[in-house]
Amino acid sequence: MPSLSLIVIMAVMVFGVLVALANRRLIRQWYRCKSWKATTARIVDDRDESVWVYRSAYPARQARMERVHAKSYFYRYEVDGHVYCTNQLGFGDEFVTQEHFRVGEKVTAYYDPQDPPNAVLRREFPQAALIGLVSVAVAGLSVLLRAVIS
Repeated sequence: MPSLSLIVIMAVMVFGVLVALANRRLIRQWYRCKSWKATTARIVDDRDESVWVYRSAYPARQARMERVHAKSYFYRYEVDGHVYCTNQLGFGDEFVTQEHFRVGEKVTAYYDPQDPPNAVLRREFPQAALIGLVSVAVAGLSVLLRAVIS
């Protein structure tokens, strides 16, 4: 009968694989973006996307509503005489940020040469996919260490 630690390790590995599979499009897009071309874009609009969230704490009398400030930014850029406008900041559903840009500010946008309307301001690895990959790596190392120690 497998030990509890082995069952936990396998559960973490399965979780990691599922998260990575669910985010495979983001991972693929992130990998492809390394060849995307940089261009100068201009921030043309910003929208307040702030929300109120309930922050609970113990004891209950310390619970309160708190405003989380975030904005979405629209930027315009030109490729081969065509003008594009988007609010995509990064990969996935990343349209809102706590970063601050000014309307009229010049920024660097990265666009897909095969699909110029597809652009981002940030090319970092998607955090959602990172959770899955880290889980798989930790579980894999645990299984490897367990095999070496045994």
